[in-house]
Amino acid sequence: MKRIDFGQMMQILGYLGVIAGIVLLAYEIQQNTESLDESRNLAFAQAQQAQSSQLDDSFRSLANSPYLPGIFIKYYGEGREALSDEELLRFLWQSCSGLFRLDTFHAWYERGYVDAEEYEVKFRDLVLQHAPRWQDIGIWPTRPAYRKEVERILQDAQIAIVPPPTSACT
Repeated sequence: MKRIDFGQMMQILGYLGVIAGIVLLAYEIQQNTESLDESRNLAFAQAQQAQSSQLDDSFRSLANSPYLPGIFIKYYGEGREALSDEELLRFLWQSCSGLFRLDTFHAWYERGYVDAEEYEVKFRDLVLQHAPRWQDIGIWPTRPAYRKEVERILQDAQIAIVPPPTSACT
């Protein structure tokens, strides 16, 4: 049997140490990846909860308001011209609030916190529902990516809406 000298033994131990280090590094990378996945899932769930909470707050404020339901009925039944100056201002503020909530929903989608399928259905439906009103009262998305997405949806639906030069919500 051949005798291994001290130098060769240290070299072999060094190689084993490098291999062990690589194995430990791979394990840590796997753990970190799992942790990032869990963090992303948590952020997604928190974004959904925040969205639900915002919508709930909006619907509650509308339902509990002594004047907003009547303003909506008057607007959709008789048009903008039927609203008094005070009613128009309240309607504008409510509409700006909805515009900003939809911008938040779009921003969450951009960051990966909203499921693509859910986004496509909800966002498209909300844009198609609200865009004519936005145009009528002179508000429009101002954040470039949000504005571009709204305009893409309207173009795909072949709805011709001319956005105002500036938005009353800014």
